[in-house]
Amino acid sequence: MNPLFIVGGLVLLAVCVFALAVAVALFTQWLIPSHVPNWRAVVFPMCARLQRDYQDRVAKFADFEAWASRTHVSIAFHMGGHVGPTEGSGVRYAKRQGLLGPIEQVRDFRTVEQELRQQVESWLTVREATGTGRR
Repeated sequence: MNPLFIVGGLVLLAVCVFALAVAVALFTQWLIPSHVPNWRAVVFPMCARLQRDYQDRVAKFADFEAWASRTHVSIAFHMGGHVGPTEGSGVRYAKRQGLLGPIEQVRDFRTVEQELRQQVESWLTVREATGTGRR
């Protein structure tokens, strides 16, 4: 038997094992329980409240967006549409323990919302004072 076939077969086997390991790692992260109870029911309405409360004031200067993930809530100000310059920040409310470990809540949701509102207000204060924004 040709040694190139043996080497090629071993390389193919290693690639398949690696791909299987990556697939298992990616799919099992959805199976690990979160220690943040019902986070979607809290952070998505929080984002909707932020957008509802600030959309009219921010619209003079930029497009406003609030979004969330399993661990962060973030705000973004798109001053040139979706292609132009963007400013924003976020607040971490939870963190994952290890690569595929459980997610633990590290901050209270009320505190997170207050911090995001302070960030939006400070951004608006600067924009209203300077009159800068959309391009």
